[in-house]
Amino acid sequence: MGAAESAEQAAEQEGIDVSEVSGYRVMRVFQGGPAWRCGLAPFEDFIVAVNGEFCDDQSNPLGNVLKGHENVEVDVFVWSCIDEQGRHVKMTPTKWSGPGLLGAAVKYDKLDPASTYVWHVVDLTSRSPADDAGLTPDIDYIVGTPANVFKKEADLNNLAKEAARKEEYLTLCIYSSATGRLREVELKPSDSWGGRGVLGCELATGLLHKIPPRADSTQGSGAA
Repeated sequence: MGAAESAEQAAEQEGIDVSEVSGYRVMRVFQGGPAWRCGLAPFEDFIVAVNGEFCDDQSNPLGNVLKGHENVEVDVFVWSCIDEQGRHVKMTPTKWSGPGLLGAAVKYDKLDPASTYVWHVVDLTSRSPADDAGLTPDIDYIVGTPANVFKKEADLNNLAKEAARKEEYLTLCIYSSATGRLREVELKPSDSWGGRGVLGCELATGLLHKIPPRADSTQGSGAA
């Protein structure tokens, strides 16, 4: 219980360093499942504790916790790496028509720095791969793929160049600061589309290009 309390205190108290706290990052939410019904959002939300019990990847993995509370409503402490605050949601782990008792794909990860290596779309060229995929300057952020978030600055560049070399489509997760939601887009990087770069857009990262917290961060978020 003490570990759970320290995790929640670290996440809930403003200004407390959460660099040593980890949780289960929501990577994908399946529509109609328990996670979808309680408003968990991919990329940004972390499941930190269930009924006050800290979840880790060894002594108290989330899968075991959910099995122990199947068909029972639980209190889930969730941390948003975009709004940088925690919230409590009610959820009932249960078997449904989709995968698992949670209805989400998760990955154990640190809460901080959870949203550092995102790429802000600051400009794009007409008829470029980025333009064809529907990216919007200023409000769109490339945060990763459905399976992985970016861990270093070179990750996106490496993925894009490899897809261009193989002439393959690349599925990217895009966060919109206008809607506060995540969407998936299919983009085909190319070095022969007629302009600069394989994406055809200008990207920026760093402190000045962090995803801004929502205007009303007390409201729950969802997946698009």
